[in-house]
Amino acid sequence: MPSWWGWGINRERVTGTIVSTPIRVLLVEDEHEIADMLELFFSMQGYDFYHAGDGQEGLELASRKMPHVILMDIALPDTDGYALTVKLRWRPRTTHIPILFLSKWDSRDERLMGLSLGGDDYLAKPFDLQELLLRIQNSMARAARDHLTDLRTGLPAAFMARDLLEKARTDPNEAIIEISLENGIPYRNVYGSTSGADISQVISQLLLGVLNEYGSLEDFIGYLDEDQYVIITAQTNAHTIAEHITAAFHEAASRLYSAADRERGAILDGDTQYPLMRLLCRITAGALRTEVASSG
Repeated sequence: MPSWWGWGINRERVTGTIVSTPIRVLLVEDEHEIADMLELFFSMQGYDFYHAGDGQEGLELASRKMPHVILMDIALPDTDGYALTVKLRWRPRTTHIPILFLSKWDSRDERLMGLSLGGDDYLAKPFDLQELLLRIQNSMARAARDHLTDLRTGLPAAFMARDLLEKARTDPNEAIIEISLENGIPYRNVYGSTSGADISQVISQLLLGVLNEYGSLEDFIGYLDEDQYVIITAQTNAHTIAEHITAAFHEAASRLYSAADRERGAILDGDTQYPLMRLLCRITAGALRTEVASSG
C-alpha cells in the first residue's frame, strides 16, 4: 500500500465539512491505483467522488458534475494538466472551481507554472491525505470568501453570475432563464432549516441535470440569491429547458412534503395554510419575454 495512504490520520478531526451538502470532488488522473485509493478515502469522508482517466473525460465531467474542487494530475494520456486547466478557466461553467495540482514533479518551475495558469494549489506525490483534505477545504473556503462559489450548491456565486447575466443581455444569440422558487419561506418555517438547505441542493442538481440533457456544456448556470438561479443558453434551447425544469421540479417537490400536506395541496402552519412551492422560469430572448411555471 502506498506510503501516502495515511491510515493513521485522525478522521474525526478532518472529516468535518464546511457545507451541509455532500462535497463533490473530481480527480483527473490516469493512475488507477491512486484513483482507487482516493475513491475509498473520500467515500469514507462522505464526499461524492468522480474520476476521469484523461483530459477530455475530465473536461466533460467537470462541466456535467460541477464539482466543488478538482484534483488535477499534470501528466495525462491525451494532454497535460496545465492545458486542461486553461480550458476549464475559459469555460464559464467551470471557471470558478478550485483546482489542486497533484504531481510527481515538485520543482519550483512546475509549481509556478501551475499557479500562474489558474491553479489554486500544488501538492507533490507522494502526499499525506490529511494535508490533502485540509487543502481542499481551504480552497473551497477561499472560493466562497472571494464570492466565486456558493458552497451549498457548488454553483458559481452571485458575483460571477450577475456579471455574466449583464453581458448576456446584449448578446443577440443568447437567452437568459431566471429561475425563482416561490413559497420557499413557509416551507422552511414548517419543515426546518435542514430541509430548506435540501431544497437548494435539489434545485441546483435538477437544473444541472436538465441543462446537461437539453442544453450545451458551454451553457452557464449560476446562483443569484436565496432561491434564485440563472441559466444562459442558446435562444433555440431556452423554452425547452424551462419546460423540463418546471416539470422536473413538480415531480421532485411532491416528495418533499408530508402526506397530509400533499393531500390538502397546501402547507399547514398552525391555523394558516400556505401554497405549495412553485418554480418560475422567466425567459428573456432579445425583446421577447415569456414565463414558464411549475404547478404547486
